[in-house]
Amino acid sequence: MKKKTGTVTNVQRKSGDNGKYLVVSIDGQRFSVFGSELFEEFQEGNTVNVQYTEKEKGGNVYRNIQKAGTASESGQTNQTGSPNLNLKAQALHSACIFANAVDKEISSEDVLKVSKKFHQYLMED
Repeated sequence: MKKKTGTVTNVQRKSGDNGKYLVVSIDGQRFSVFGSELFEEFQEGNTVNVQYTEKEKGGNVYRNIQKAGTASESGQTNQTGSPNLNLKAQALHSACIFANAVDKEISSEDVLKVSKKFHQYLMED
């Protein structure tokens, strides 16, 4: 598997015979992302570390991302030192995704309430 660290410059959501996927540009190179669990890593402006496979077919090069993570300026994948802080960040991120999926407008206070509920759920034994 090949590796690359770079900045996401474009993200396009697509649908195909095998479901939803992303086409992303990282420093001018085009990649496909088929694992929906990876979608959240690809926001324009994010610096990401990716591992991908590369295939050539019909004169075209296809790069399919298998693993991804956001990167710090030093190029290391971001990880927090506190598991609780990481869970809070995951809960807030999930609440934002939930708010985006809802058809009506949601206040930031309601997003924080949902985030707290998600965090409580994640902290349960």
